[in-house]
Amino acid sequence: MSHDEFTGLAAGYALSALDADDLKLFEAHLASCPECRASVAGLRPLVDCLSMMNDEVAPPAGLRERIVATAVAEPKHPEPASRATLDSKAPWWRRPVLWPLPVAAVITVLAVAVAVASVWGSQTGGDLATSERRLDLAYDGIEIMAMADQWWRFSGSGTASGAAGSLAYSAEAGAACLLVWGLPEGDQTVYQVRLTQGDGQVSVRRMWRYNNAMWLILDGDPNRLEKLEITLSIGDLPPASDSPTLFDIPLTSS
Repeated sequence: MSHDEFTGLAAGYALSALDADDLKLFEAHLASCPECRASVAGLRPLVDCLSMMNDEVAPPAGLRERIVATAVAEPKHPEPASRATLDSKAPWWRRPVLWPLPVAAVITVLAVAVAVASVWGSQTGGDLATSERRLDLAYDGIEIMAMADQWWRFSGSGTASGAAGSLAYSAEAGAACLLVWGLPEGDQTVYQVRLTQGDGQVSVRRMWRYNNAMWLILDGDPNRLEKLEITLSIGDLPPASDSPTLFDIPLTSS
């Protein structure tokens, strides 16, 4: 197993979500890798924060099977679907966060990043309604990834050469979850998504952030877009449609 693969297991280890074989391999690697030990140490406070803010209850029926199936299944190509809404869920303070499931590392990393992004944001400012909304969106993102029919994976170049990301689309939810990590940080740095429809109409949405991870939930089917880009702007100005492009996400599922 390469070092990058071991790095991808750090979040699962912090969540106690690795299966027995991966756990044994990762613990053996951890003894000799300062970088991975630092990654785990950095995740511990965030995982503790998640557990303190939410009661640990059983996940919704069938969620385990959907997550495991998503982790092992070959990509599928669904027919275009009309918009649907996510199933109603328990109130945000009763929802589960720590699910000890032996899922693939990519599912674990994405789920942790989405949940942590929302919880951290709710602790650092904003009113209760905003915090609840961000937690709702975090769970929607995890649910979308659990039900995903299509995945797009991409890597950055140029100033974003160390970044990578995934786009997961669920036809049942009628929505997609976009997650990018490894982006350069800065107090005045704003990342946004630029969507170009088939008729040429352009819209821009600001991404949510936690450290160097950015994420956003997109309504509708990405297959119907002409172009999907991640752009960068500086300062506190409203999102601009002509900002420089960091990622031009190829809308061909992998």
